[in-house]
Amino acid sequence: MIDLSKKQLKTLSEKRAKACVSIYIPTHKAGKKIEQNPIRLKNALKEARMILEKDGLPAAEINQLLNPAETLIDDYHYWQRQSEGLALFLAGGEMNDYRLPKDFKPLSVVSNRFHIKPLIPLLNE
Repeated sequence: MIDLSKKQLKTLSEKRAKACVSIYIPTHKAGKKIEQNPIRLKNALKEARMILEKDGLPAAEINQLLNPAETLIDDYHYWQRQSEGLALFLAGGEMNDYRLPKDFKPLSVVSNRFHIKPLIPLLNE
């Protein structure tokens, strides 16, 4: 998805769960550099996994939580359709992903709600 509406942002901001994972990574749209996109996601997921393990979440729950994003790592076609940045939100085995016109710094956040602060400037543009 390219556009993030106020309604979608509101839905994300209202979500509460035992573990909500928010991942932001910069992405490349074309050229040889697009090979870095799945590597960045893999690194972000590794960081999220370490946080979840440190928080004591069982391995089976961690796998269920992160699996939707992990399937993207080897999805060649997914990486061919990127923008400047990618935001992923995972909770309860579900994922929302947004291809956005913002170059995010890599960030993985685990909390009981999604970390949406990096998205706020997009609504002001």
